[in-house]
Amino acid sequence: MYSSAVVGLVPASRAVVYRALLDPAAIAQWRVPDGMTGEVHELQPYVGGRIRMSLSYDDPTAAGKSGGATDTYSGEYVELVPDERVVERVAFESDDAELDGEITMTTTLRDVAGGTEVEIRMDGLPDVVPADQNELGSRMALEALARLVGSADWMGRVTTLDLTTDAVSLTEQLVNIESVSLDEQTIADAVEAALRGLGHLDVVRRGNNIVARTDLGHAERVVIAGHLDTVPVNDNLPARREGAILHGLGTCDMKGGDAVILRIAATVPKPNRDLTLIFYDAEEIAAEHNGLRKLAETDPDLLAADFAILMEPSNAGVEAGCQGTLRVAVRTTGERAHTARAWRGSNAIHKAGAVLRRLEDYQPRKPVIDGLEYHEGLNAVFVRGGVAGNVLPDECVVEVNYRFAPDYSEADAEAYVREFFEGYDVTLTDSAPGALPGLDVPAAKAFVDLVGGEVNPKFGWTDVARFSALGIPAVNFGPGDPMFAHKQEEHVPVEHIERCEAVLTRWLTS
Repeated sequence: MYSSAVVGLVPASRAVVYRALLDPAAIAQWRVPDGMTGEVHELQPYVGGRIRMSLSYDDPTAAGKSGGATDTYSGEYVELVPDERVVERVAFESDDAELDGEITMTTTLRDVAGGTEVEIRMDGLPDVVPADQNELGSRMALEALARLVGSADWMGRVTTLDLTTDAVSLTEQLVNIESVSLDEQTIADAVEAALRGLGHLDVVRRGNNIVARTDLGHAERVVIAGHLDTVPVNDNLPARREGAILHGLGTCDMKGGDAVILRIAATVPKPNRDLTLIFYDAEEIAAEHNGLRKLAETDPDLLAADFAILMEPSNAGVEAGCQGTLRVAVRTTGERAHTARAWRGSNAIHKAGAVLRRLEDYQPRKPVIDGLEYHEGLNAVFVRGGVAGNVLPDECVVEVNYRFAPDYSEADAEAYVREFFEGYDVTLTDSAPGALPGLDVPAAKAFVDLVGGEVNPKFGWTDVARFSALGIPAVNFGPGDPMFAHKQEEHVPVEHIERCEAVLTRWLTS
């Protein structure tokens, strides 16, 4: 076995080149020596994700390593460092024992004059692969990469954001970048590229989470954060503006807020408080994927602050704290029997009726905390049961969601639900804490005083709870009515976007 390394110049930024390293359509064009055609069969661009690709000779009489005129290799991604490095471990799919063994391919990106220096290093190459042919193939690939990323076709696929435009137009740009949860790379690339173009910010990227910070030495630091993902498309793209309303997926939840953050980044280079601007992924799905949660675990120092503002939709007013949420499965059991002889069994679905009647009689708590009245809720959200059309079910599960005020801990909430469903089998399936208002912190008080108007409690759960868990008081303040979040007719008033930008600018510069 041996190693090889080839270096070439690609006339594009590291962000643009990095995207071409993980885009299957791009790889099929550039990672191909002259005289061959590429096909990417599988590509999962995350650590542990699979990659499988074939290179077929244009000459059908050529001898491939995998039979016929084709070389096929497969493996997995070992390391992905955005805009810096991609490490793959692959092997040829071949019956030839001399081709056995894994090859580690490391592609490294470095800033140089005129673009990006790209190094392709291969370790563990089988001796049967001629070194001169391997080096020639790598050089051809780098030349093809340079041609691709410099082409009008590729640049048209790399989305850019114009931070010099107004916040409403910027919202429209963001909305038109589809970014359903777990598919945020394109929008994250665009946000990162835009922020790196601002010289007064230190920008760090972790996966599809981007953190931009000022370092002016102020005594106080404030986080302003927003998520980049949306719920699935529901025939509500692209964005469209009708008078004073901007329609489209994400306009309300929460790309209007993201646009405001980007405008603050571009227009307030010397704020009166140090800023940490956070854009994160996967907020709309299970907590295990949440980008802010991951940042809190891997890079808590990046989140350190005295106060945080989450740009979730709040009708351009301040909503303090948030209610917690938990889900439980309430299970009833019975005995299977043929429906023609139902008296021989016991119907678990019928027994679930008592669970639902108990929920119908529920009376919510409405505790007042720091002058804000919260309103709890306990609701069935799913019912599962049934075996077959002629069989009495022996199990029925009612899934229940409890939204609890922030004076309850998760343990308090779980105890309440278990007591409420006493006599039933109750299994906790998901839980997230609430967040107390925290309006007595100086930065929070100054912000609330400037915004003016009535401060309202946040009834839904938001990531302010994650800041609260870190000891950082946080509020929700963003454009849009949360009642329209996730709906097909999602929209945001233009005035909300403009007001949020004006308030934040005034607060950070006065």
